[in-house]
Amino acid sequence: MRVRSLAAVCVPACLAAASAMSADAQQFVLSSQDRARLIAVDFAAIGADGRPVTDLRLDEITLRIDGRTRAIQSLEYVPVQGIGGTDAALPYGSNVTTATGRSIVIAVDFETIRPGREAALKEHISYFVKALEPSDRLALVTVPYGGVKVDLTTDHARVAQSISMLSGQASSGGEAGCLARDTLVSLRGMLDDLRGGEGPVTVVFVSGGMVGPQGVISMQTGVSIGRCQLTREHFQQVGAAAAGARAQLYIVQPDLSPAGSSIAGLEHLTGVTGAPLWHLSGVGDGALSRVIRESGGYYLARFFPEPEETQGSVRGLGLSVSRADIVLRTRPQMTVERQQPKSPAAAPATTIAMMKESRTYRDLPLRVTGFTSREAGRGDVRVVVLFDSPDPAAVLNDALVGLFAEGGRMVASRVLKSDELQGDPVVTALSVPAGTYRVRVAAAEASGRGGTADFTLDAGLAAAGSLQLSDLVLGLSRNGQFQPRLEFGSEASAMAHLEIYGGREGTQVGVMFEVARTANGPALVTMPGAFAATTEADRFLVTAAIPIGALPAGDYVVRATVAAENQTGGRVVRPLRKVTR
Repeated sequence: MRVRSLAAVCVPACLAAASAMSADAQQFVLSSQDRARLIAVDFAAIGADGRPVTDLRLDEITLRIDGRTRAIQSLEYVPVQGIGGTDAALPYGSNVTTATGRSIVIAVDFETIRPGREAALKEHISYFVKALEPSDRLALVTVPYGGVKVDLTTDHARVAQSISMLSGQASSGGEAGCLARDTLVSLRGMLDDLRGGEGPVTVVFVSGGMVGPQGVISMQTGVSIGRCQLTREHFQQVGAAAAGARAQLYIVQPDLSPAGSSIAGLEHLTGVTGAPLWHLSGVGDGALSRVIRESGGYYLARFFPEPEETQGSVRGLGLSVSRADIVLRTRPQMTVERQQPKSPAAAPATTIAMMKESRTYRDLPLRVTGFTSREAGRGDVRVVVLFDSPDPAAVLNDALVGLFAEGGRMVASRVLKSDELQGDPVVTALSVPAGTYRVRVAAAEASGRGGTADFTLDAGLAAAGSLQLSDLVLGLSRNGQFQPRLEFGSEASAMAHLEIYGGREGTQVGVMFEVARTANGPALVTMPGAFAATTEADRFLVTAAIPIGALPAGDYVVRATVAAENQTGGRVVRPLRKVTR
């Protein structure tokens, strides 16, 4: 495709207001007072493809507490990996949802794995570790002995190294009941230590086998009860601990266990925790890969408590869904936890005070994202920041945008007053040297309701041979103008904008846009780019109208691949989120 000269086009100057989100789409805009009054229950909804379902409605979910149906007041989907379980990054940071990644604990009972037969298990776990996102926190625990080998960390290499040093310890000696009891006590202690986290935790329990409680053991042949009293209460205590830790348990049995080992205890454990029981199969397509797909997000269903549902009490929990081909991952018990309400007498935080603190303010729902382009005439890059509130009733009064370098130092900031906050989304720009930054926005309403949201941005220009590329920007074309969007709904198409620098008149350059589920997955949609020149001789704008109307709700990526004649190509990728409205 040949670059040609047309009228000047400047993307940042053309950014205009997008239409406000409908109130129907906002089922979960809650203040701190609302969150304190309501009790939250988390669960996951898994579709036929093994990935999270992201568009459930309130009328599709039935909640029962101690067997009685309760009214759900709000339903919120929280993506922690990318909506739909894709490997796409989140398209924006938010104080309503989280982009901090998953918390996953691998607990392995090496006492049930035969010595010399653990190599295959290690291969499965190693593949699992490599498939995690950089933001995922991972821990390694051995039960019933050994304890925490590596605490929750994003240093996945450390976990992989620790796994490589472990070996199977199963022997023909010892009593099965004692081992099962000790393992359950160890699991309970581990789960108790996980209480108090901001979100649910995924626990993968790997065991070669476990005998059941005494009533189940006595029905088996060839299994000794021995001197250890193994009761149903031991299992129930693990179930209560899982409820307190908000742990979604997965039980995985490798085909490496001693001959004649029992799975009755593992099956009993599924009943008290709600965990599925899976067996390892092929590396890359087995039980551990399913854990990665399923744990990409979860729902929070909130309901009004009754007097007997006091803080810390354990209640029976039941959830069902009316939509076909959906499996719910939940626990049969829940622990009642209520957030502390904000004191009405507390003075509202200023945007400066909120900017200085690392904690997230949530009273005012906010979303923020950013993209990078070239800063004309300077060695820095231009970071364009977009933010809005998903609350249609929000009226921003003032805001502060800051860019924080690694180490926590703020290197650039901009104060925005009410007359600059009319856009939807609001758009502003800052100039900084290339690097990785935390983009933080703090905003407040005149009423004092305030909020903060953060987004990590790699600010720099991508290379395609001798050319340089801006970030990809997604939006809509309205009345001849480009309107950026943080997410999409029922629109028939999305506009993709890309700037190319270093091009010359007559240079053969091709640009192809693709939509895919993952960064390197097969293309679902392919569109060529259209070129336009700008007032700068070596800067060109490439656009494409990408049809998204037929795509189901979920997270996708838009890829732009750029190739100049006889030069190495390059590409940029941008997440695209489509929601049900």
